[in-house]
Amino acid sequence: MDNFMLMFKGLVTEFGCETAPFVKQQLKVKNVIVERQLPGLIRFLKEASPPFDAVIYDPIMMNAAGIACLLVDLPAVALLTVAGPGAAEAALYHDLAGKAGMRLPPGGS
Repeated sequence: MDNFMLMFKGLVTEFGCETAPFVKQQLKVKNVIVERQLPGLIRFLKEASPPFDAVIYDPIMMNAAGIACLLVDLPAVALLTVAGPGAAEAALYHDLAGKAGMRLPPGGS
């Protein structure tokens, strides 16, 4: 995750959105991240030995995998790893609160 955050901070700086809130930074650079991941993913999928029959991926953490599979004509299944409605919001809230140095009560917001 450290390498990802270094890359993310570099892109945020490159595209001049350092002062934007974190979520807006993500929205501004997410397609650039996918674009930069695609060549390596496509190469990986094409050179795999034995070749893949299909790919199961997490669209929240690695949506580039679904796009790469589409481009190489490989079946892909998105496995949603979030527990249900509202779960992503709670997880994001706790993650951002932790990064801000806030301590939240267990199970509460």
